[in-house]
Amino acid sequence: MARVAVQLTNFTSGELSPRLDGRNDLAKYSSGCATLENLVVYPHGSAARRPGTNFVAEVADSTKKTRLIPFEFSTTQTYMLEFSNLKIRVYKDNGAVLEGDKTISAITKANPAVVTATSHGYDNGDEVLISGVGGMTEVNGKRFLVANKTTNTFELQDKDGVNINSSSFTTYTSGGVSNKVFEITTPYLEAELFDLKFAQSADVMYICHPNHEVEKLSRTGHTSWTLTDVDFTKGPFLDPNTTTTTLTPSNAATGSRTITASAVTGINGGSGFLATDVGRQIHFNDGYGVITAITSTTVVTANITIAFANANAVTNWFLGAFSDTTGHPSCVTFFEQRLAFAATINNPQTVYFSKSGDYENMDANLGGTIADDDAIIYTIASNQVNAIRFMTATRTLIIGTAGGEFAVSGGGTDSAITPTNILIKKQSNHGAANIDAISVGNATLFLQRARRKIRELAYNFDVDGYVAPDMTILAEHITEGGLTQVAYQQEPNQIIYATREDGELVGLTYQREQQVTAWHRHIFGGRFGIATITVSDYANIVSGTKITLTKSDGTTVDFTSTTGTAGTNEFKTQTNNDTTATNLKNAINAHANFTATVSSAVVTITETAHEATGYLTIRSFDSTRLTITSEGKAMVESVAVIPTDDKEYQTYVIVKRTINGVTRRYVEYLNELDFDQTDNTSFNFLDSALSYSGAAVTTISGLDHLEGQVVSILADGATHPNKTVSSGSITLDRSSKNVKVGLAFTSLLQTMRLDAGSQNGTSQGKTKRIYDITVRMFETVGIEVGPNLNDMERIPFRTSANLMDIGIPPFTGDKEVEFRGNYETDGFIFARQTQPLPFTILSLYPRLVTNDG
Repeated sequence: MARVAVQLTNFTSGELSPRLDGRNDLAKYSSGCATLENLVVYPHGSAARRPGTNFVAEVADSTKKTRLIPFEFSTTQTYMLEFSNLKIRVYKDNGAVLEGDKTISAITKANPAVVTATSHGYDNGDEVLISGVGGMTEVNGKRFLVANKTTNTFELQDKDGVNINSSSFTTYTSGGVSNKVFEITTPYLEAELFDLKFAQSADVMYICHPNHEVEKLSRTGHTSWTLTDVDFTKGPFLDPNTTTTTLTPSNAATGSRTITASAVTGINGGSGFLATDVGRQIHFNDGYGVITAITSTTVVTANITIAFANANAVTNWFLGAFSDTTGHPSCVTFFEQRLAFAATINNPQTVYFSKSGDYENMDANLGGTIADDDAIIYTIASNQVNAIRFMTATRTLIIGTAGGEFAVSGGGTDSAITPTNILIKKQSNHGAANIDAISVGNATLFLQRARRKIRELAYNFDVDGYVAPDMTILAEHITEGGLTQVAYQQEPNQIIYATREDGELVGLTYQREQQVTAWHRHIFGGRFGIATITVSDYANIVSGTKITLTKSDGTTVDFTSTTGTAGTNEFKTQTNNDTTATNLKNAINAHANFTATVSSAVVTITETAHEATGYLTIRSFDSTRLTITSEGKAMVESVAVIPTDDKEYQTYVIVKRTINGVTRRYVEYLNELDFDQTDNTSFNFLDSALSYSGAAVTTISGLDHLEGQVVSILADGATHPNKTVSSGSITLDRSSKNVKVGLAFTSLLQTMRLDAGSQNGTSQGKTKRIYDITVRMFETVGIEVGPNLNDMERIPFRTSANLMDIGIPPFTGDKEVEFRGNYETDGFIFARQTQPLPFTILSLYPRLVTNDG
């Protein structure tokens, strides 16, 4: 048998597709991983545990999907916007933006609690934060809904609209303020949020959706924001009328005028004026106006802003291109001092450019002499009608449609676009999804139409044009189910984050100049979903039908149906669905590991001692009559990044979890990747976490957002036994000054099959044994290494000189581990971190023997 030492020096290929398991001939094979979960690949080659998230707030309405959109004025003035159903909330400096103080003078001990705050100005349903209250400290630092308000008082409810019973609270003594969570009203419904496109210039953001007028979000102060319809000047307009239909104004002067059409021909496809034309621009005979009312299909009222030359009937008239009739733009961007819009419902391939330097002026100088700075209207000619999906400004303007990608230029290398020289050329035929692309360096990364492939559109001098290679070719499984949103964290490691349909957050470490394109997956702490069994058609459930419950620790328990007397872990099918479900509930309840309830033939199951990670899952061997739901991973539904003045950009996420049996959506942000390696209390490797720093305590409160959850704890830099949150608090086993509490997550690295040690060709498929391994680490504490997940060896870091209740500093260097592997053909190496501690692997050096026989 040959003995050999192997070096795995970097992981810059990231997680590779299972379909590449046999491609050990690839150069990227040895630097790839079979699994890279909750780890970030550094451009230098190491794999590091991703930072945990800090809890910021629950979204406005946890029953509805919510989206994050960044707002950046400068590196010191950046905001994260939470778009929810019909409203926006604003976040800055790791917290929600709040309105001014309202002084509290009293809070009753009653059900419901009643707050006195003179002239508070709140409305029912407003969300407020209370702080600084003396005596009744139970309300401090918590958010409540306003109910049954009067001029000077309001009642308190929780987020679910349940009255707050303060009868058992400490008596109010003095002080305190309430602050309303700042909100902006919008026209956007939940179903429209992820189709919004936006472009920002300084303190103004333009927002597009085909069902709504273009909106302008303006910021003039920390709590001073406005959202208004954009009032476009002189356009844009559709092509001129070519029929014999005339339009006649009641008067040539400005003001409110009646306009009469001689026929409906040529107006909205022969339908004449429609109710949806209100707000639409109209132009003829040198006059400009906006339709304000519809009298009939041939008569409208318009507010004329520029007078007509006369009141004569004319056939040369124009209707606005943006309206509720034709649809509004779907895309927006800035390019060469112009604001560009594209893709209305009726004109999905048309691009509309503003006048140069005048973003809301769409005057194309119709009928006049065209100037270089005039507005531009351009319809892309192609064999098929493919809607424009995104526009991204780089050296040229890149336009992505459902059927291909185009580049917009002024005809020359450095020529600015004008109405007379604009040139749009097709570059590729991949087609784009309806998700904004992102610019990374000189490349545009966009999501292909099926939302499974990210392509890198960049200019290639060899072909004198743009090429768009597939960035997922080596990891096509990463995007399984489709991606829903993409964001780019430029600092510190150039990572592209994307939310996946099933709730995973995937990342791509992208440094093309260093040939680093490494995918990694991130599963956030906590869980979503409830374990249930629904009984139907009980009479046809075959005796002996099995239900398997897999606990969060991976062990299983079987329950079996019977038509006779039920024994241990058996349930009798009898009488009706409800009775059968009750029998099943009783059988499960009799097991020490589970608690079950039943309602309307639905059995709901929980574990009596849930692990901090893992899920309670159910398998039914009769999925027709015993239908099931299971717990699953927490779901990341939105991701966005804002620049900061610090060394790292800040990544925000919205995570959906089941908390205490109820669906909750939380706004959270990822902590910095870097930390102070000399201070163990600076570790941030828990999700939805909160921190305490102060005098030594044993009770940590303010954890209402994790009610009923098993939480992991870092106390004074050392690990601490898990606790379950009850009434918003936990009790520590030891008093501590610096405490971090949150949801645990597991970081896991699995190498590809080792290909080394054979004296006769490849070692693939040959029996081998890894007997020893050296792990080279950087600022790491407490990891496990092994041949499989059931046989892991925890590397010792603590010595007899270290006190057990005090954290030890992270270790940098080599640790030699006696590997627990047996003789096998695979040769995998697993490295895992389950504790809230740092973990960075620089390289692995296994030693093995291979049998060539």
